[in-house]
Amino acid sequence: MSDDLHTPPTESQAPPPRPNEAARELIFEELSLAQALTYLFWRPLGTARLFWRVLTREQSAETPISVPSPSTEAARARSARAVPVRAWRAAGDVRAAGRELVALGLAVLLALRGGAVLHRAALSVPKRIAGDTDGALWWWALAGLVYVLCALVTWRAAWARHVPRWVRARLGRFATPPASEPPRAAERFTPPRFRAWLRRAAPRLLVMPAAVGFSALAYVWNVAQNANGAVTDVVLTGRGVVAWALSVALWSWALGADVRGWGERLRRARWRVRWPRWDVTTWALLGVIALGAWIRLLNLGAVPPEMTSDHIEKLLDALKIHDGHYAVFFPNNGGREAFQMYAVAFVADVLGLGYTFDALKVATIIEGLLTLPLVAWMARQVIGVATPHRERLGRWVGVSAAALLAISSWHLMLSRLGLRIVLTPLVTALVIGFLARALRHDRTGDYLALGAALGAGMYFYQAARMLPMLVVGGVVLALLLDVRRPRELLSALGDGLGVLMLVGAPTTALWYVARLLEQSTYRHVHELGARLGELWPILALGVLALGAAWWRAQGQRLTLRRLGGLLTAAVIALALYVPMYHYSQLYPDQFWNRTRGRLFGENAFVRVNENGVSVPYEPTLREELERFWAKRDVFVQNYKDALRMYHWEGDGAWINNAHGNPALDAAAGGLLALGLVMWAVWALRRRDAVWGLVPLAALIMLLPTALTLAYTIENPSFTRASGTIPPIYFLAGLPLGALAALLERSGWRWRRWSLGTLAALVLLAGVVGWAQGWDRENFFTEYRLSYSMSWKPYREIAKPLREFAREQGGYGNAFVIAYPHWLDHRILGAMAGDIRWPNGVVSREQLPAVIARNQGTPYEYDPTKPLFVMYHPDDVATAQYLQRMFPGGNVELYRYRWETGPNVWSEGEFYIYKVMAGRITP
Repeated sequence: MSDDLHTPPTESQAPPPRPNEAARELIFEELSLAQALTYLFWRPLGTARLFWRVLTREQSAETPISVPSPSTEAARARSARAVPVRAWRAAGDVRAAGRELVALGLAVLLALRGGAVLHRAALSVPKRIAGDTDGALWWWALAGLVYVLCALVTWRAAWARHVPRWVRARLGRFATPPASEPPRAAERFTPPRFRAWLRRAAPRLLVMPAAVGFSALAYVWNVAQNANGAVTDVVLTGRGVVAWALSVALWSWALGADVRGWGERLRRARWRVRWPRWDVTTWALLGVIALGAWIRLLNLGAVPPEMTSDHIEKLLDALKIHDGHYAVFFPNNGGREAFQMYAVAFVADVLGLGYTFDALKVATIIEGLLTLPLVAWMARQVIGVATPHRERLGRWVGVSAAALLAISSWHLMLSRLGLRIVLTPLVTALVIGFLARALRHDRTGDYLALGAALGAGMYFYQAARMLPMLVVGGVVLALLLDVRRPRELLSALGDGLGVLMLVGAPTTALWYVARLLEQSTYRHVHELGARLGELWPILALGVLALGAAWWRAQGQRLTLRRLGGLLTAAVIALALYVPMYHYSQLYPDQFWNRTRGRLFGENAFVRVNENGVSVPYEPTLREELERFWAKRDVFVQNYKDALRMYHWEGDGAWINNAHGNPALDAAAGGLLALGLVMWAVWALRRRDAVWGLVPLAALIMLLPTALTLAYTIENPSFTRASGTIPPIYFLAGLPLGALAALLERSGWRWRRWSLGTLAALVLLAGVVGWAQGWDRENFFTEYRLSYSMSWKPYREIAKPLREFAREQGGYGNAFVIAYPHWLDHRILGAMAGDIRWPNGVVSREQLPAVIARNQGTPYEYDPTKPLFVMYHPDDVATAQYLQRMFPGGNVELYRYRWETGPNVWSEGEFYIYKVMAGRITP
C-alpha cells in the first residue's frame, strides 16, 4: 500500500520542533470542535485515548492534558519525506508498519470473501436472473473502507495539502499542513538554432528520402500479379521483404535509434555471459510460468475436444503458407490477419506436429505463455523503477498478476482455443509497457519500440486496431497532467494545434494534389494521380518524420517532445503497416468486412443499380457515424453488459465459455474490486499519467465487444474483450503484490532466512492454490462438456473413413454426401488423417463429376478398390440413388457416442455404402 514517497515518519527521525511549534498545555474540554477534529486527524489514536481520559477521570481533577500541536506533526512529516526505506525499517517504527500490514491484509481477506460470495451467486442461474449478489458488495465496501481509512491515517500529511484553503482557515492555525512543493520556475522557450540542429541531424535527415523510397518499394513489390500484370493479392516476396525491413531500419535510425549503443551492448554481452543474479521474484515468476505451462499442456487433446470450421480455415491458410503463398491477409471466413498462420506453419513444419488440431493449440499455448512474463514486465513499467522500493513493489505486483493470469480459465481458454485471439493481450501488454516507459522517461528508444508494437499488432487480431486510440489517449492524458497553471494549458493547446497544422497541412496538400491529378483527362496524368493517391500516406511519412525529429529536439518544451515522440511511434507503426495498408486499399470491403459486419450487420451498405440489383458499396465516414448514432442506446447497453462480464455474467458462446460463467474466478474478481479502490487512492496521491493508462486501456479495449451493435447476442465476448486482460489482471494483482511487498519489507528473519519473503511466497501460493480449483473445474469439466454438447464429435465420426483409407481403398475412393447442418468435409478429412481430402460432394448427382475431377491428382479414384460413401441417416434420396447407380453394395449403419455431461452420453449414427463399383464415368 505504501511506496517510497509515502513512507510514514518515525519519532526518532523527526527534528525537534521549533519553539512556536512545541507541545502546548491545553485543557481538552476547552478545544473547539474544529480543533478537536484537527487533532483527531493528525493523532487519531492519541486523541481517542485523551478523550477517554476526559470521560473517565474524576470531576475534581484539574490536571491539564498535554496535546501536541498538529503543526509539529506536519514538520515531522516534512522532514521524513526523504528518509530511505532501510532507515525507516531500522528505526523500528513497528506500529506504523504493523498498522499498514494488518490493514491491507484485512482488506485483502475481505475482498477475497466478497469475491467468493459473488462468484458463488453468479454461478447460480436463479440468483443471476434475480440479480441477487448475496451481499457480496458489502464485503467489498468494507474492504475498501479499511484500506481508505488506513491510507488516510498513513498519508495524512500528504492529504492535508489537498484540503482547500477556506477549510484550513476554519480549522485554525493548528491545521497548518506541510508546506507545498515550491512552484516550478516558468519555462522559457529557447528553440535550438535551426542551423546548428540541421548540422547535427543532417546524417539522419539525409536517410529519410531513402526510407521513403524503400517504403514505397515495400508497397509495390509485396504483391502477386496475374498474367496481365494486374495486382491480385498482397503477398510477401523476397525483394519486397528486404525493402520492407530496410525501410523500418532506416526510419528507426533517422528518428534517433541508438545503433552504436546497441552494438556496444551486444559486444559486451558476447564477452560477459554469466549466470544472472536473480532475486526471489524472478524465481517466483519462473515458477508461475512453469505452472502456466503445466496447466496449458494438461490433457491437451481433450480440451477443446474438436475442431470447428474456424479451426479448419486457419489450418488451410497455414497450409497455403507451407505451399508458398505468403499472404498478409486472408479474406475467407470474414477476413483474418496472417501472423497466426505463419506461427502455425512454423509449429507444424519445424516442430513436426503436422497440420493438425494440436498444431493450432501448441502455437497459441506458446503465445499464451509469452504473455505471462510480459504482463509482469508491464506491471513493473506501470509501477515504475525510480527507487528500489518502487521497483520491488512492481516486481511483486507483476508476479501476482502473472500468477492470477496463469490459472485463469479465461486466458487458459484463449491459450488452448487454437485461434489468433490470444495475441491481443500479448500485444496490449507490450503497448502499455512501452507507452508507460515513453511517458515516464521520454526516451526515443521507447517511442520506437512502442511504434513497433503498434505496427506488429495490426497483423495479429482485429481488436488490436483499438491500440492507437490508447496511445493517443495516453499522450493526451500526459499533456493534461503536465499542466499546472491555466497559462500552461493555453500553451499546451497552442503547441498541439501548431503541431497538428504543421503536420496536417503538407499531408492534406499531397492528398489534394493526387485527387486533382487523378481527375485529369490525360491518361498519363491520370495514372500519375492514381499512383500518387496510393502512395501519398507513404510520402507523408517523410513529413511526420521531419516533424518528429525537429520537435524531439525541443529540449525545454515537454509538450513538443511528447508530441514528437507520438509522431516517432506513428512513423514506425505506419512503416510496418505498409503491406497491410496496401491490402486495405486493394480490397477495402474484405479488410473491413468483419468489423463492419459486427458493427452494422452483413450487407448494411447496399445500393440498387440500374438493373434493379442490390450491390454493396464503400460507405463514407459520415454514413457510418450516422448509423452508429442511430444505435447509440444499443452501444450503451452493450458497454454495461461488457463491464458485468468480469464478475457476473460472461460470454454466452459455447466455443468461448460454459453457461455464461463470469470471466474472473473468485480470487481475481475480489482482488479486482479492491485493486480499483487502491488505484483510485494512489491516483489521487500521484500526478502520474502512467497510472491513468490502466483504466484507460481497459475502457478502450472493451470497445471491440461493446461495438457489436448488429449482433448483441455476441456481447460480451471473451475473445473481442481479450485486450482488457493485462490491465484487469494488473488491478487484480495490485493488492496481492502490495501485501507481498509489505511482508518482504517487514524485516522478519530467522537466522539467514527472511521470514517476510517466505510469508509473501506462501501468501501468493495460497491464493493461487485456493483459486485454481474453480478455474480447472470450469475449463476441464464444464467448458469441455458444454463444447462437446454443442458441437459434433468428428474424432468418432471420422474413424470409419480413416480405417477405410488406410486399410481398404484409399482417400480417393471415399466420399461424403452433404446434408443440411451436418458435417464439414474438411474437418472430417483432417480428423481422418488428410487435411487436403477434397471429396465432399454437395449433391448426390455430382458424385461422378467429382470422381472425374480428381483424375490425375493424388485423390484419383481406383476402380480396383471399393467405393466408400457416407451419408446422413435421414437422406433417403441418397440411399436410393446409390442403390440405383451402384447396385450390389452393402449398407452399414455406423453408431457412435460421446460425452456431453457428467456421466451423460449422447449417440449419433450415419450410413456407409460400400460397393465394388468398377469404372465410373460421368
